Amino acid sequence: MKNSGREKLSDKKFDNSVCDEDFTNKLFERLIALSIEFKDADFRYCIFDAAYIRNCSFRNCNFTGCKFLSSNLVGTSFEGCNFNYAIFEKTQIDNDMLEVGCLGSENLKFKFARSL
Repeated sequence: MKNSGREKLSDKKFDNSVCDEDFTNKLFERLIALSIEFKDADFRYCIFDAAYIRNCSFRNCNFTGCKFLSSNLVGTSFEGCNFNYAIFEKTQIDNDMLEVGCLGSENLKFKFARSL
């Protein structure tokens, strides 16, 4: 076996807007983001553990294969984002996420909703 290359980032805070950044395969522990705008960011295969992401906006971001564990996403909006194969456990979200933020086939939407 070889190392997966996942980088662990603990107790970090976004304090500026993010555009066209690649965060693929990161483990975010206790991440904080308050009223931050994310555009075209790549979060594929990331794990968000105990993240506090409030009142942020995500536009055209990729969350394929992500895990959100014990996180708070209340007040955060997602437009044009990809959540294929994402898993949410003990995570707080707003009701409109299923209507606006969940893209993809009906089969994937069903699995997405069940994980919430």
